[in-house]
Amino acid sequence: MNKPIFQLVKSSCEIVSAKRALKLLEFNTFYGQRRIEMPRAIRYGELMGCGRFGIAEIAFAVFQNGDRRLVNGQHTLTGSSISGNSFNAVVSEYAVASEDDFVALYCLFDANRTRSIRDMASVEAERPENNGIQKKVIAWCMSACWLLRDDPTVPHLMNRKIVDKQVAVELSRASNAELRFVSSVVECHDVVTVPVITAMVATFRACGERTGRAFWSNVIMGDELVKGSPQFNLRRDLLRNKGKRFCGGGAAYLSIYNICIAWFNSWLRKTPRSSVKASTMTEPLRIAAKEEGK
Repeated sequence: MNKPIFQLVKSSCEIVSAKRALKLLEFNTFYGQRRIEMPRAIRYGELMGCGRFGIAEIAFAVFQNGDRRLVNGQHTLTGSSISGNSFNAVVSEYAVASEDDFVALYCLFDANRTRSIRDMASVEAERPENNGIQKKVIAWCMSACWLLRDDPTVPHLMNRKIVDKQVAVELSRASNAELRFVSSVVECHDVVTVPVITAMVATFRACGERTGRAFWSNVIMGDELVKGSPQFNLRRDLLRNKGKRFCGGGAAYLSIYNICIAWFNSWLRKTPRSSVKASTMTEPLRIAAKEEGK
C-alpha cells in the first residue's frame, strides 16, 4: 500500500473578513464533510466581535486538477460570515494527488473537534470500491480492523476511543473482503454493535466467508433459528444487551465479544452448551478453528 503524501505549498497570516470567509466556504461542499453545528459557529462569531477569538487555522486541500476542499475551519468561517466579524488566521494550502492523500490530510486536523471514526467513514464511502456500502457499516469495520490490528482474530480491548484514525482507514482498505462480507450479512441492525462486528470479522478471517456466512446470516436476521441452537442462543443474548453502548471498549465490550465467539465455537465444534458466562472471562476467547489449526 502506497503511503499517502500531502505537501504544504502555501501558508500566510491573514485578517479574514466576513466577505472573504463567505467566499472560502464555497470550497466546503464536498460529500462526506461534517455538518456545521450552528450554535458553535454563532459562538465563534460572538467571540470575534468582542476580541476574544484566538488565531484560527484554515486549511485547504488542492488537487492537481485545481479542485479545492476545505479540511479545517468551517465553523470559524461560518461564524465570521453570519456575524460580519473579521478574525486572524493562518491560511494554508496543501497539495494532494489523490483521494488517499486527501483522507490523510483530513485526519490531520483534529485541533478543534476530533474527527470521529464515523467522520472518516463518510469520506471513505465515496471510494469506488465501497460503492453501495452504508457509512455505518464502514465505521463499524474500521473500528473492528483497528481492534484486530496486531492479531487478525484476537482484538485489543484497550479504550477504543484511542484510535490512530489514519491507520484504521488503511487497515479497513486492506480488509475490503471482510467489509463486503459484513455489508452483505448486516441487513438488520437490531443486534449489531462494534463487538459483534469485530467477532464477525475475526471469524471470517479464521474460518473463511462460507463458514462465516453460514453462522452469522441467521443470527443477524433471526431467520430459520432452531430453539436451543448456538445461533438462537447468541441472538437471544444479543437482544438482551440491545441498547447498551460499547464505544469505550473494556469489560462490556469483552463480554459481548466473548459471547459471540463462545456460541460460534459451540456451533463450529457441534458441542452443545446451555449458556455463556462471559462475566467470568478476563481475556478474549480464541476461535476454535485457529486453536485447532484448521
